[in-house]
Amino acid sequence: MSWGDDPTDPGGDSFDPWATERRRDVPAADPSDGVNPWGSEESTQRLRPLTLGEVLDGAFRLVRTHWREFALGLGVVVVPLAVLSGFVVAQVFGSTPGLIESLQDPQVAGEIAAEPDFAQLTRAVVGSAVAGIAGLLLTPLIYGIAVRIAASGYRTGSVDPMADVRAAGRRYLPLLAAVFLIGFIPFLIFILPAFVMVGGAVSGVDALLVMGGLAFIVSLIAAIIAVVRLVLTVPVVVLEGVGPVRAMDRSNALVKGRTGFVLGTMLVVYIVSAIVQAVLGLPFQFLGSAVGTAAGAVVVTAGNIVTSLVGNSILGAALVLVYFDRRVRAEGYDLTELAGELGKPPDHGW
Repeated sequence: MSWGDDPTDPGGDSFDPWATERRRDVPAADPSDGVNPWGSEESTQRLRPLTLGEVLDGAFRLVRTHWREFALGLGVVVVPLAVLSGFVVAQVFGSTPGLIESLQDPQVAGEIAAEPDFAQLTRAVVGSAVAGIAGLLLTPLIYGIAVRIAASGYRTGSVDPMADVRAAGRRYLPLLAAVFLIGFIPFLIFILPAFVMVGGAVSGVDALLVMGGLAFIVSLIAAIIAVVRLVLTVPVVVLEGVGPVRAMDRSNALVKGRTGFVLGTMLVVYIVSAIVQAVLGLPFQFLGSAVGTAAGAVVVTAGNIVTSLVGNSILGAALVLVYFDRRVRAEGYDLTELAGELGKPPDHGW
């Protein structure tokens, strides 16, 4: 039995996740009706629990099939945010020689380093602060758009990126609240160990330091479990139309019992996504550093746009697949329910 197999599934590894057999008495669908997550000629009639490899394969297939829709939808937020960050980069690159110029004239780099521009440094600091705040405020929306587009592609095979952007935008406040609440939970978990360790350091009591260290290890494990249990909060907020607190409780209920699988799956997704982004972004970073000046800032900004689009698309697709995987395992979810929910307006408040 592989890592992601469902022990209750008698089919084991031979069971086809995209097979046309039905879990329930669902009428056969017309292959031309568009219910295909990958855009191929085979019609997906129902869902079944996925393995780790299938989640990864499915995420990349979703992104590859609907890359235009991901680019258009995510670009609405990613591009302006990257341009804002690019202005900050321009404050550094604007008067900084590139590698090529420095090699041609080594004294240029020394002159720049010896005479820093205080006004330029101030603009860079202020710009970094503004870009950082904008990133914090817009990141939940980026997650929401990626999840919504991935869900549309997976459930119907047809994606209207602007409609998905509007749908995610209508859930912005719950998304923002949910992301901040999830980020605040590890802080709460680490408060007690921090107080114990600080108390031990101030009082010089070694026992308190030891207790604080042990409590820190326990808290680290607890924080990891808590974050993993809440990893499906964004899909729940966007796709089920519930508020942040209820979505967190719902995510916890879906992940409970499969925490290890979800942790391993998302960890592998993050690692693979990071590698892909590094490979795609490295040429832009190298060229930007080599060129320097404002042109280098433009190149770096273009690279940031590309890596952000790809990384968030992969993450959104993986979250959607894990979300539906948990619903299949826990609720016997099938395409009849799946296809009927996408256009349903949220009827829940905060």
